[in-house]
Amino acid sequence: MAEEDEDLDLNSLSDDELVEQMWDDLYDGLADEIVQGTNILLERGWQPYDVLTKALVEGMRIVGIDFRDGILFVPEVLLAANSMKAGMAILRPLLAETGAPKMGKMVIGTVKGGRRMAMPAFMELAASSTSGTKRIPSRKSMPTMRMPSTSALVRTS
Repeated sequence: MAEEDEDLDLNSLSDDELVEQMWDDLYDGLADEIVQGTNILLERGWQPYDVLTKALVEGMRIVGIDFRDGILFVPEVLLAANSMKAGMAILRPLLAETGAPKMGKMVIGTVKGGRRMAMPAFMELAASSTSGTKRIPSRKSMPTMRMPSTSALVRTS
């Protein structure tokens, strides 16, 4: 970490600057800074759902793009996910209190053993979740499977 970053006072940043700094902190896996930024935004009157979507989820979207492009690797993504988890520990009870909208159901398909990596990230965002395993022959593609009332289909490999 650069010396100038150590002296950065998150309270002195505008909301937009703070959110951008939180994206950088997620990217760098800085959980303590994410907790601090989350608390600052809440103290400034932000709704928990807005902190989640505009700061944390958007920051993880950036991480995902760089992972897809081969810039980041699994260890860095896991550090970012742990940082998001730290922010979610603050937001989860507040989201339940405020009645944040539910987005729907998601089905995740992974290669054998891949569930251990894919599930924790998605489970962290879920207010309630069900985990089940169904073996599908490799020749059967996921899009042809029937999945009633599912909002999203995620396939990892």
